[in-house]
Amino acid sequence: ATSQNSTQQAIDWVSGNGNTFVEDIGGGFTFLGSEYDTFELLAGWSYDSRNRALFANRGTRQQLYFSVAVPGSDVEFYTARYSFTKYFPITNKWVVRFNSEIGIEVQFTDKLGSPLEYKPEFDDLRGSVGIGVEWLAPLGLFRFSYAYPLNAYDGNDRYYGDELERFQFSIGQAF
Repeated sequence: ATSQNSTQQAIDWVSGNGNTFVEDIGGGFTFLGSEYDTFELLAGWSYDSRNRALFANRGTRQQLYFSVAVPGSDVEFYTARYSFTKYFPITNKWVVRFNSEIGIEVQFTDKLGSPLEYKPEFDDLRGSVGIGVEWLAPLGLFRFSYAYPLNAYDGNDRYYGDELERFQFSIGQAF
């Protein structure tokens, strides 16, 4: 749902997908929303050779997922995602983790069943490099990371630009 303060991009997407409705919730606030039925098939594969699920220091984890909205759904699309993580022990206390993820999502039709033209280009891919440190402290897990975007997208009048968060910090999140 969107409100009067939503961006034009969000309003356009909600208006163009599903059965649009407007709801007045009082106090001068209205919400624009959409309802649609989508029947989705999911398939996935996972391989995990890590020595432990939390604080692994060696091994590999790979995941591959596919999802498709079957013909007849209000919005038809498919997605595919692959992730790869490899742990390399350096010393008894230090581990290097290599992590990569790639995915694609393609929408075939809009709510009226009109086909959409989609021509992905290599320049549309986003990438970044970074470093992170995890520390199991008496208060819980502390996680620090710093990343640098390799090809950030500035945005235009139709699409949002990338939101850059070079430094991240969290406490207590082990999953």
